[in-house]
Amino acid sequence: MPRVCTEKMNREDEPSHENTVIRNHLNRNYIVMLRAVTLKSIVAFLLLALTFLAMVSRYWALTIDDAYISARYAWNAAHGAGLVFNPTDHVMGYTNLLLVLIETAVYSWGGDGIVAAKSVGVVAALTLLGLTYALAYQLDAKRWRSVGTIAVVSLILFPELALGAVIGLESALFAAFFTASIWIFVRWIWHGDGGYLAQGILAVTLLCTTLTRPEGLGLAFFLFGAHLAITWHSQRHAPPPLGKVARSLLWLPCYLLLLLPVLLWLNSYYGSPIPNTFFAKTSAGVAWEKYRVGIGYIARWISATGVFWILPASLLPFFLRQVSTTMRLFGLLVLWWLAYVTYTGGDWIQGFRFMLPILPLLYLLGASGIVQIWEAFKSSLNHLTLTSQKLLAILLLSAIWLPAGTALRDNQEEAMAWANGYSAAHHMIGSWLAAETPLTTTVALMDVGIIGFVS
Repeated sequence: MPRVCTEKMNREDEPSHENTVIRNHLNRNYIVMLRAVTLKSIVAFLLLALTFLAMVSRYWALTIDDAYISARYAWNAAHGAGLVFNPTDHVMGYTNLLLVLIETAVYSWGGDGIVAAKSVGVVAALTLLGLTYALAYQLDAKRWRSVGTIAVVSLILFPELALGAVIGLESALFAAFFTASIWIFVRWIWHGDGGYLAQGILAVTLLCTTLTRPEGLGLAFFLFGAHLAITWHSQRHAPPPLGKVARSLLWLPCYLLLLLPVLLWLNSYYGSPIPNTFFAKTSAGVAWEKYRVGIGYIARWISATGVFWILPASLLPFFLRQVSTTMRLFGLLVLWWLAYVTYTGGDWIQGFRFMLPILPLLYLLGASGIVQIWEAFKSSLNHLTLTSQKLLAILLLSAIWLPAGTALRDNQEEAMAWANGYSAAHHMIGSWLAAETPLTTTVALMDVGIIGFVS
């Protein structure tokens, strides 16, 4: 009898037939995807990466004033004053703890924290390109090459990623962890029952996301809600055992247990685990003026970057009702983030960095819509040769990407004007304060980054 009971328990613990079929299908598809990684595709990706690095080099001189706030915290920590902006004043004036800790380590080793922040941003941006291409397979396994290529090229051509990589802030690093969390979730948790290793990796990645920016906490609970929703929807006629559902959601308590010590330390060190900048960007009650500014921020992003054709294309699969559960997840993530940007009122920093986390999802949805449009009209192009069809496809894509050229030019001109004017002037003021005033001098400034760091 013990042997019979054991066999019964094992059968109950096994994943459902539906989940097993889905997981085996995904595994077979990934083997096909890996076999498709040829020398030709590797060379193509390297060329795209070099193109991106060439664009990054044009913006390298730009460093946003706020980057020096993080650098000052890191400098003080590396030189024994503590993780503070002013010695003895324990105020958390940053939202990018992970980047501050990286800069602290670099300053401790005698390096330049600003250069380190820019370098981390470039590496994160390149990683984001690879993650976007990998996510294309999760979104549309049938057309993943075309969808992934269009999305990656869009990320390279439009200015947000290149600017976000080099301004000295956590923008690209957060976007990379944000996208990595989504990829891990969709790859191992979304359609399967999530093994313990996969859940642990997701918990650690979400922790890194949250340490890079606090919005990672919101992403964790969004994915948790999505997981519950898909589990209920896919198996509502035959609900799985409660214990099995609980085991597949262990990544959330694991993530919270990893995050708890950090929050306790921040609370003991600063008196609150919430960054001071959070209170500066939020207000009690309903603030319609701030929401209007947030909507204006999104409108300026559309106008300045020129994503006129990608946005409607991203909505096409939803209008045609040709969407998978992964497409719905991506669409909901985009809507959630846009609502958050509206709530916060956007941002003043050049490059629309607040839009960067959702751009891979948005461009993947747009690329899927573009490919569906092409397939719908392709039958009427049978009289053309294959070469002519490819040339026509390239011309159409070039027309979609054409606004990116203007956006890149305008952003480069603004970046150089900022670097050569605003930044240089603030360095001069900071140097003068350092040379002409005693260390006990108190100065009230609107932009405290560069001047505070240099002085």
